[in-house]
Amino acid sequence: MKENNRALHILTWFCYWLILIFFYHRPNHFEFTLLKATYIGLNHFAIFYLCTKFLLPKLYDKKKWFLLILSAVVLTVAFLLLNFQFSLGFDPIFSDHFVEKLLDRAPRGKKRFHPSHILFLREISLNVIVFFASIIYHLNIKLRLKQQREIELENENLDAEMNFLKSQINPHFLFNAMNNVYSLAVRESKEVPDKILKLSEMLRYVLYHTDNPHVQLSQEIAYIKNFIDFQLLKDERYAKALSFELNVQNDKIAIAPMILIPFIENAFKHGKIDEETPLTIHLTSTDRSLEFSVTNAINTSHYIKDQTGGIGIQNVQRRLDLLYGENHSLQIDQQELSYRVELKIQF
Repeated sequence: MKENNRALHILTWFCYWLILIFFYHRPNHFEFTLLKATYIGLNHFAIFYLCTKFLLPKLYDKKKWFLLILSAVVLTVAFLLLNFQFSLGFDPIFSDHFVEKLLDRAPRGKKRFHPSHILFLREISLNVIVFFASIIYHLNIKLRLKQQREIELENENLDAEMNFLKSQINPHFLFNAMNNVYSLAVRESKEVPDKILKLSEMLRYVLYHTDNPHVQLSQEIAYIKNFIDFQLLKDERYAKALSFELNVQNDKIAIAPMILIPFIENAFKHGKIDEETPLTIHLTSTDRSLEFSVTNAINTSHYIKDQTGGIGIQNVQRRLDLLYGENHSLQIDQQELSYRVELKIQF
């Protein structure tokens, strides 16, 4: 960034030097034109950076207006005197017309005017323009720094919020996982070794991958499949009342971890799942988009609020807002007896 700024400054001053060459152009005296433009350019270069690096931070930012105006006047007079000495030494036309005629006393009743009279006004005007340009530049830098600090502060707040939201994932998962392992142990199921292996995979995913900003879609799908497999242990009727359809063109695309599973957890916890009111899950993805939907009936007979420390739908909505912003849409349609979630993400 600093190298880009330095290059921009060099280019700007080079263009300004070309403008001065055109401004001070004198026919048949191109060498003098180059010398004059270079000298004035160096003067203005010094004024600009004296103001932006010293005067404005020390005086303007601290609202020392009198000292600032006095400093500007002193700078203008100093560089005007330097320019006067330069012109006397290197510009014969200036010395002839300025010294001999500008200082002549005009006859009484007449106003003597000569083109050389405007030289001082021209140089003063250019110095004033450079001074105001330095103020504009300084204010622009202050504004950019302020915006940068605001963005950094906002990012820090968002990072803190995201870490808080993600920190709620592990306790929720561990609570449900322990219940599932307990149910297997009580029933002394022969599937215990296989389920423990799947539980290990799920734990590994939650403990080691959810701290990453993104995971492969295949990892999220594997976790969902293992989660559903554990849910089927609770009620064998779920197997005939569950539809999980996948249409994935590329399972290597990056997605935020644990961004889909809360909707499925919510369906199992609050849904009525049987052959008459099945649970349907659809996941479709391409290289550029993902569409995910969950539809279930609401179990009105024993609907309970989530009181186990789960991450919740509001948590997921906030994570989606932080991660994908306008590149996602989340539609939640809750009727008296049905609940449908439809999520679309553009990559």
